[in-house]
Amino acid sequence: MFGTKFSLDGVEINLPLCGDYNYQNALGVVACAKFCGISVEKIKSGIENVSAVGGRMEALEIVLKSGKNAVLIKDCYNANLDSMTKSVEFTAGISDSGKKIFVLADMKELGAKSEESHRIIGKKLTELNADYAFFVGPEMKYAFSEADGKIKVFWYENNSSESFSAIAEKINEIAEDKDVILIKGSHSMELEKLIPLLGSCRERK
Repeated sequence: MFGTKFSLDGVEINLPLCGDYNYQNALGVVACAKFCGISVEKIKSGIENVSAVGGRMEALEIVLKSGKNAVLIKDCYNANLDSMTKSVEFTAGISDSGKKIFVLADMKELGAKSEESHRIIGKKLTELNADYAFFVGPEMKYAFSEADGKIKVFWYENNSSESFSAIAEKINEIAEDKDVILIKGSHSMELEKLIPLLGSCRERK
């Protein structure tokens, strides 16, 4: 969740990005670097000093307003079916944690595939047996319709301050220590506005 440690020619390297797919990307970079004759020490330095683009799969510790200590995965930079699916699968697969709570907003600019794509996300959360899902936006009603009655779900028609306040209040009511909260949606849905309503974040030391 907070990165991956791996060994390269006996040298331990700490990739500070969460997610198996980021690890796979890093291995591709390592292969190219070795092919170009770059030393292991320089590869280690490069990998360990990489940072996520702001708002993309940032794993943060959060002290909720309820006083509980949870993990927040912030991915509000952009969203399409592929990135949404990967984020959801990664969060659901995290071990040694509490409940998995998903706050998912509309994926924009999908055109004719929008309804189908949002329905796929609703089905995916059902398959993964998500603990709670909060859907935000008019397109996410399709995800809600697929998941409603199968897992614990809530739908909010828009990303208004009232919607965010209601989501934050409910999450503070249900979340416990070690729970994981994923917030993911297109940038225009402004999910980052939800974070201060949930609690106070800090980067993991």
